[in-house]
Amino acid sequence: MWNKLQGLVRKDDKGFLFACGDEYYGRIMHMKVPSVGFMVPLKSATEGDAAIDSIIDELNAEKGWGVIATQDSRNHDIRIVNSVRNGAFKKLNAGERPALAVLDGWLIGLSNVDVLRRILSEQDDSGSDWGRLYAGHESAIFVWSDLAETSDLFMKALAGYTLVSLIQGNRSSKRYDTVELKAAVKVLGQLGQFAVWVSSSGESPVLNAELIF
Repeated sequence: MWNKLQGLVRKDDKGFLFACGDEYYGRIMHMKVPSVGFMVPLKSATEGDAAIDSIIDELNAEKGWGVIATQDSRNHDIRIVNSVRNGAFKKLNAGERPALAVLDGWLIGLSNVDVLRRILSEQDDSGSDWGRLYAGHESAIFVWSDLAETSDLFMKALAGYTLVSLIQGNRSSKRYDTVELKAAVKVLGQLGQFAVWVSSSGESPVLNAELIF
């Protein structure tokens, strides 16, 4: 199934994986958690429905998720991933479910439909800190982090993991949000911004890193 999706994706451009916090936090059972997502360029904007269908087919046929993608009544460019089975996934509130969309030739997936609606309604983000850094160090691999926001994201992700474990009835799961870890993450959050990218020197790749206070 993934082969079908790969055939729809443009190979001469870059895709993105990202995690969002601040005003772009998602929710699980009303609790704030990081939103995570991806963006990949399609060969043609008209192939958006086929790309979404291939993802849903893969999740059902290979992973056994039992999901469908339904059009969002508030934004017709968005398709919400809904479960047709009882379980933890179906317990999510309407605005907390994952969603997919196609915009300007890009296939976008996000863990939270409310956040995806917000992102699609906003303007281009090329003037942001990560946008300026990416333009200055454009490469095949580029990672940027606002460490203050990342530390907050990390702690909320741990809390979300604990909550999901409880929802699934796994009360014996080990808790990772210890006092020591919280202290280390708090120090990390005071360091500013961090960027890592790969450039080339002749035929050899070079790993670069920059810490911005």
